[in-house]
Amino acid sequence: MKNIESEKVSFLDLIVLVLSVYVLLALLAYSFFELSEETIRLILLLDNIVCLVFLYDFFHRFIKAPDKKEYLKWGWIDFISSIPIFHFL
Repeated sequence: MKNIESEKVSFLDLIVLVLSVYVLLALLAYSFFELSEETIRLILLLDNIVCLVFLYDFFHRFIKAPDKKEYLKWGWIDFISSIPIFHFL
């Protein structure tokens, strides 16, 4: 029987969902529309903030995971999504 508590959607889950949709929309706008330099700078700044949230989400879930190895089987995707914050990568 599944633990009902683990199936609840947390506030962090909702934030990550909303930010994921924002990232997709920003990427579409950045790719298909001619944007001003100021708009591009704003999008890149917000993208860095979103990447920090994704990085926090990864470590938060990793620390709380009862089986770290099992979490990393799919959780590495969350880590990869936060890499754009590190410009040298």
